[in-house]
Amino acid sequence: MNNREHHYVHINSKHLNWDHETTTEFTLHLEQPIKRCRRVALKSLSLPNTGYNIGTEDNILRWIEGYKDGSISLFVAFSVTLTPGYYTASELCTHINDEILAMSNHFFQFETPPTISFSFNAKFRIEISVNSGTDDKLFSPYFTSGSNLWHRLGFDMSQGIDHQANIKLPTQSGDVIDMEDISYGKSIQQYDDLLDNIAALTLDAFEPFRSMRASANTIIVSSSPTTIENFAGLFVSTDLSINSSWETHKLNGRNSVAPTHILEWIPNNVSRYSYLNHEVNMLSYHKLYQDEITDFKLILKDFDGATMNKEQIKEFNMVIIIETETEDQELTDDEQANLWARSWAKNHPTRILQ
Repeated sequence: MNNREHHYVHINSKHLNWDHETTTEFTLHLEQPIKRCRRVALKSLSLPNTGYNIGTEDNILRWIEGYKDGSISLFVAFSVTLTPGYYTASELCTHINDEILAMSNHFFQFETPPTISFSFNAKFRIEISVNSGTDDKLFSPYFTSGSNLWHRLGFDMSQGIDHQANIKLPTQSGDVIDMEDISYGKSIQQYDDLLDNIAALTLDAFEPFRSMRASANTIIVSSSPTTIENFAGLFVSTDLSINSSWETHKLNGRNSVAPTHILEWIPNNVSRYSYLNHEVNMLSYHKLYQDEITDFKLILKDFDGATMNKEQIKEFNMVIIIETETEDQELTDDEQANLWARSWAKNHPTRILQ
C-alpha cells in the first residue's frame, strides 16, 4: 500500500537571490532533494499592494508617425521612456506629456514638432490630442512585445500597429518604418494616395493610423477605461514538469489552447495600500512528470503574461505544496503474523458468560 506525504515549501521574498536584476523570476535549490514526487500546488500567497505601476520592464511608450516629404512617404517610430514609480492616471498623463515635450528629435526633417498631449477624462478613459504643428501627418499607437502599457492605458490593439503581427518593423525611437512590412491596414500605395489628398486627413481613412493635422486638433480616445492605477492579479508559473494546465493564445489566426506552466491565477481583489492574502481552500493539484526535485523555478507574471518586475511586487510570502508517494515498510512473516493476531484480538473481544 502506498501513502501520500506533503512537503510545504515556505518562500519569503526577503530570502531570495533573483535570477535577473529586475524581474520576479527566481530558482530554488533544495538542500535535500524531494523524491517520489507526484503532484504540486500553490497553497497561499500574501503580498502588499504597494508596488509601482510603471516599472523598468514596461516603461517605454511607442508610437508611429507618417509624413509626406515631397513625393516620399516617411513613417518613423518614436518613443519616450518613463521614470519607474507609482502614478495615478492623471499624474501619468502629465509625466508622458513632459517627456514628449523634452524630446530632442521629434521631427522628420526640420519641421515644427507636433503637439501630442495625454489627459484623463471624466469617463476614466485616456484622451490623446494630436496636432502636427505645420505639416499634416499621421499618428498611431505602437504595440510592442514585452510591453502592455498601451493596453493598460485602455487602448485596444485595433487602435494601433501590433509589432507581433509585423515582426520586421523596428522598435527604436527614430527608426524609419518600411510600410511594405506592415500587414495590418492599407497598402503603401493607398497611404501615399491619402497623404497626397490633404482633405482626406479630416476622415478616419487611415486606420489604424489617425490623421494629425495642423489646422485642428484630432482627439483619440481609448476604447476602454484605463486600469493603470491597480493590477488585475498575477499568474504563478513554474518550470516543473507539469502537463495539466492549459492557456489560450493565437496561432495562425486561430484561438488555440496549449499546455502551459501556470500553477495558479491570483486575483487582486483589494484596494491600493492593502494586503492581498490568497489562501487556496481547494488545492489545484498538477501532476508532476519528474520523480525527483532538486531545483525548480518560479515566475510571477501579470494579466497579459509578461514577467512582472520587482518594483511591481515589493515583497511576498508563498507556500508551495509538493506531494510525494511512500511505500509501507515490508514486514517479516513473524511481524505480519503478530499484526494479524493483534488485529483479530482487537476486533473480536473475548465474551465473558455470566
